[in-house]
Amino acid sequence: MRYEFFSDGEGRCHVTDTKWRIECSFDEHLFNETQRFDMGEAPQHDPSAIARAMREMGDWLVLHHPDEAMPLQPVSVSLSDDDTEIILRRNTAPYFVLAAPVTDPEDLEKAVRDAAKRLRLLDGLV
Repeated sequence: MRYEFFSDGEGRCHVTDTKWRIECSFDEHLFNETQRFDMGEAPQHDPSAIARAMREMGDWLVLHHPDEAMPLQPVSVSLSDDDTEIILRRNTAPYFVLAAPVTDPEDLEKAVRDAAKRLRLLDGLV
């Protein structure tokens, strides 16, 4: 995979772009405000290529790790790091995580419908 992501458990997150060898660290939920890049082993490229790589890293984070990179939302949708599952997460009580294979839109629709039913049960709405 092009990107490697981990959280250090102390409120800091780290992502590495293995293609460009650029590392970024940021405070959890504050990617835009606290990002720090380390270009230690990055090969020398023109500034526009490095800027594009940094933008692509931000785009990947929003798609794959929105709960760590951005302010926490009541509900989030993301992709697994290997792009094989779509993850629907409810970040308020009752908490809920649904991971569904990225295959057929009808399968996804059924999984989301089932998740909605379960949430209504948990909320005592049914």
